[in-house]
Amino acid sequence: MHIIGRGRYAREAYPSPPNAATGALRNRNVAGVVALVTPFTPSGGIIAAILFTPKVSGAIQVSATIGMTNGATPDIYTTIAYVVPGTGLSVTGGASTINGWVVGSTVPPLIGGVTGVPVPISSASSAIAGGEIGTLLPFGISEPPLQVGVPVVIFMDLSETGGGNALADLGCINLSVLELP
Repeated sequence: MHIIGRGRYAREAYPSPPNAATGALRNRNVAGVVALVTPFTPSGGIIAAILFTPKVSGAIQVSATIGMTNGATPDIYTTIAYVVPGTGLSVTGGASTINGWVVGSTVPPLIGGVTGVPVPISSASSAIAGGEIGTLLPFGISEPPLQVGVPVVIFMDLSETGGGNALADLGCINLSVLELP
């Protein structure tokens, strides 16, 4: 119980919430730095994916930091975070796994099961000159909230506008999915 007011004049009280905020904030998966195999030519492919089950609110915050060094040709790179509903979902493949995230470039993550239509949560684009370093920082919150207790796949898709331009270096500096209270 929390008391509103102080001293002898405190007359109103309201019940404490049933740990909803704590439960939601514990439902998170954060992956650290993962270098991906290069050279890699992004052509609208999945570079990271995770199977995630909302437990409290269904409001999911997804963020990432994707670092890259462009090849010789200037291009515009885009990463989009998607949520995919479905049944019997799984995530396999990839070059490595870190805290639930399956990550890979030339060996991409594979989504299994019966998938629904991918829904974009966030996106980020950047024009990167030839031989230069760039960063993509997508951040978004699912709207409307996802159904609590029903697993979904969240994945990061990387593409380029020009096509056929290989990246000299590529890495996931941070991948995060967090359920908000």
